[in-house]
Amino acid sequence: MLKNRSSRLFFAATVCAALVACGGGGGDSTATTPTVVPVPAAVTSFFTAFDASRATAIAPTGAAFFAMYDGCYFDNGRSKTSSVAEFDADSQSVDASKFRIASTRTALKVLADRSTTNPDGSSRRELDIQYDINFADGTVDHATTATLLYGSSAGSTLPGGTACTSAENKLEWRFYGNRKVVSTSITARTERLERYNLADGSPLANPVAYSKYISLTVEDPGRYASYATISSPGLPIVLKLLSPRVLRDDPLLVGKRGNYVDARDSQSFGVCRSASGNYEQAALADCVQFGASGNGWGAFNYPVAADADLNFDNPALVAGGVYTINVYNDDGWKTVNGQAGKTPIATYTATLNRLPYSAAALAGAGGGSELFPRFVSLTKTKVEIAAAIRQKLLIAIDAVWSAPGTMPDARKLGWGSVYAYESGRANVVAADFPASRNTTYVYPAAGATQARLPSPTAGPLLVTPTYSEIALFYSNRDGNTVSSLLAFY
Repeated sequence: MLKNRSSRLFFAATVCAALVACGGGGGDSTATTPTVVPVPAAVTSFFTAFDASRATAIAPTGAAFFAMYDGCYFDNGRSKTSSVAEFDADSQSVDASKFRIASTRTALKVLADRSTTNPDGSSRRELDIQYDINFADGTVDHATTATLLYGSSAGSTLPGGTACTSAENKLEWRFYGNRKVVSTSITARTERLERYNLADGSPLANPVAYSKYISLTVEDPGRYASYATISSPGLPIVLKLLSPRVLRDDPLLVGKRGNYVDARDSQSFGVCRSASGNYEQAALADCVQFGASGNGWGAFNYPVAADADLNFDNPALVAGGVYTINVYNDDGWKTVNGQAGKTPIATYTATLNRLPYSAAALAGAGGGSELFPRFVSLTKTKVEIAAAIRQKLLIAIDAVWSAPGTMPDARKLGWGSVYAYESGRANVVAADFPASRNTTYVYPAAGATQARLPSPTAGPLLVTPTYSEIALFYSNRDGNTVSSLLAFY
């Protein structure tokens, strides 16, 4: 039987957001069978110019990074204005995007071609394009999609029917966005976890554990939604997920599971729970009473890698499985089955492109056969790291790690990031919530196997640390991620 992640929140979704945000079109990487339409020469030239714009470096400002995007661009909950502002506000934007340098787009296909007249009499042409993104590190994002616009974007609307006030009229192609109010994705993950006592840095009784699962991600950077449901033939239940903004701000949820006082709007929605603390059917889940957290479905923390595979395996979970996400912006989360009879503001589908890699295959048989990346040496002991976490101190940790081995499907893995996550109570009493959490990142160069790690860093509202992890996080950019973590709790 599949089990849900109830004991530990996993924030690779945030890391993945760093991998895919600010992309060409930002659409879901889901394979389709398009009607073949000739690609206009001007569109081929557009992508050639776009690739050239990041051939040797990442543009240093949001305006330059998004120069080939229309003023009414809207994609995965972000407008052009908000995308530019977000890029400029993050000191790591350029570093986080350096894996895009020298990437190229090939295998262009036109999925749809629309020509319309705008309300003001101007004309536009829109093309839905599918293509592969080939990264310099050898990874490939297959069958990604984008919508391009030519002519005028007058009459464009944003979510809720709000008129776009920054329309442009140009005789050139530019990115127009997928018009989705939230970002949705279903990705496959395999991880290795080394576990230590936060109290003294000693190894736990079973110090190494393996997990194999899928990540069900809904993100709402534009604050358009309050909750969502996810269903699929591959899931035995329909899940109800609550916005981190609602979990953070609504008085009904103070002190409930998932009530992080410093949660960011762009973090993934969490799954509503039952009295046992486990995931519950959407029709039975009580978000107010039992809170919401986590977004992984699968098998977690097995000391024997083969057991993670055994407990994940389910004939209904297949590559190519389609998941339906209904997005709501009402108070249906406040009551059990409150979504019944409500009308979603949007419905999307996302495809699980690939199943997670086998945990046993990646664990190997020892003697150098392991395919997981591994920390080889650290300049601080586990005892020193645990003490720094408990005392909320910043420490310098220089690390060397092994590169990931050749994956079972021979697909390349690329960064990713190295990240450090820390969480704990945001109160002085012995209650898990309200809580605080913080994640810091380092983005090594392609092929790097050493760096100064980000120190686990307590947020300003964290009172008592209870959990921390330092992770090597790799992605093949096509639906699979592999990570190796040091965890203290």
